[in-house]
Amino acid sequence: MQIQDRKQEIQWLIASDNADLAVKRTMDFVKDFSNDAQHVQRIMDVHHQFAHIETPLSAEERRKNLFQILRLLDDVEGNHVQRALNPTDSTLAIRLNGIHKSFKSNNFHLKDIHAIFKTGEITGIVGPNANGKSTLLRIIAGELSADTGKMDFTLFQQNSDRLGWETIKHFVSYVPQELQPWQGTLKDNLRYVAALHGICGADNEREVNFIIARLGLTRYAEAQWSHLSGGYKLRFALAKALIWKPAILILDEPLANLDINAQTLVLNDLKDLAHSFANPICLLISSQHIHEIENISDNIIVLEEGTIKYNGKRADFGIGNNYYMFELTTPVNPAILEQAVATLPNAELKSHGYYYTIKTPTTIPSGMVLNHLHQQEIAVDYFRDISRSVKQMFL
Repeated sequence: MQIQDRKQEIQWLIASDNADLAVKRTMDFVKDFSNDAQHVQRIMDVHHQFAHIETPLSAEERRKNLFQILRLLDDVEGNHVQRALNPTDSTLAIRLNGIHKSFKSNNFHLKDIHAIFKTGEITGIVGPNANGKSTLLRIIAGELSADTGKMDFTLFQQNSDRLGWETIKHFVSYVPQELQPWQGTLKDNLRYVAALHGICGADNEREVNFIIARLGLTRYAEAQWSHLSGGYKLRFALAKALIWKPAILILDEPLANLDINAQTLVLNDLKDLAHSFANPICLLISSQHIHEIENISDNIIVLEEGTIKYNGKRADFGIGNNYYMFELTTPVNPAILEQAVATLPNAELKSHGYYYTIKTPTTIPSGMVLNHLHQQEIAVDYFRDISRSVKQMFL
């Protein structure tokens, strides 16, 4: 069913006239379900049509290219041989047991960290600044040593054999928040990184061209560092990190300097690539952008003052609560909003500066709250149900 579900997703994107995303997902589809180099070349040809023509495609040209995608989907499915899941799919990749790190300079302590991370899953690590997110990721990436505790890379360590960092780092890709400048062109840098990881000759050119196309970097292939915006510098860093297919990808605050459109593109790509069928990735990503990270994460870790406050499945947070919680913004006078909410049975209103939260019993869901505010003539600019979001832990 995996291949059929993915095929239907792409067919829906085409029917919705979302050509850009349909091309991206077809590239993933080919990589996941085909070993035929001709299939890869066909989707690259389609991508070339959309990416390299200065003027928009005519309706007829657009239709023909989308039809080529549909034919390619059928061909890949027809030649696909059902295989067992990759041995690394949804298997334990990293285990942390009692990790502790202290800094005398600011008296900060990362305390008693226990966690597991699996391949094919995204773990979002959230919390305020200076609460241990970067410290934890640097320890996992081997950039910083823990004072005490044990860290096992169980994905690579078989039969209790312990591997040194020199070996483990061949499987781990780390992208820090502060990206380092590079010399030369984007494409030459990617060729070099691929070669360092044993991807040479025709394979090097093919993989470099593919990752450039997949991450939307085609028009910047010959660009220098100084020519790129923050969003494209990050995409390049991701291309460098992904071209050699690491088993573990660690990203520290990748959304920090991105506008909303760039955030959306990067997060969509990360979700799709981490959940690859052929090459699933154990992805760890830290951020202060709680809603955005929750939208792509399978698991969430909340760090506060160096301590884990929540560690579990994103979908499990808030189960069993006897209340709902909503956040909203409104231009009306706070006193008027307070009067309106007071007529909702057992509802609690709190101000958080420019926005408010309303807490209600589970007998009053979001639709009833919005309808009540409408009846009270309260204009609502923004409304979000955070009943199942870890954001409420910070309120």
